[in-house]
Amino acid sequence: MQVDKGLLCELVFELYMKRSKIEAVFKFCKDVLCWESPRVRDFECFKNLLTLVYFVAGYFYEVEPELATLPQAILLAKMGNGKGKITPYYILRGLQKIATYQQMQQQLNQEQITEKQLKQVTDIFRINSD
Repeated sequence: MQVDKGLLCELVFELYMKRSKIEAVFKFCKDVLCWESPRVRDFECFKNLLTLVYFVAGYFYEVEPELATLPQAILLAKMGNGKGKITPYYILRGLQKIATYQQMQQQLNQEQITEKQLKQVTDIFRINSD
């Protein structure tokens, strides 16, 4: 398609910029939610999860300018390795770390693993637990 008018050029640019936001949502779904190998096999559950992800991602992109003023968003972005940037991507990464931490805590409690046992394992692999 030949773009020879200024207005058409602006429209193409705006559409292209929306594409990057959609791709960011898909990247989050693939990286964080293991989209390509889902653990959820029930179609209704998967559909609800996907709807929730799109809602949250869409909401984050709509309120992105205000996010930088919220202490919770700043903390989540920092946890997501934002290095001072407070963006939906880093906030979602921070949320991912919290979810992983909670899953780990639940697993440790379920298996009744003590602090001492955990320290022994981390010492073997020289993992800094501080």
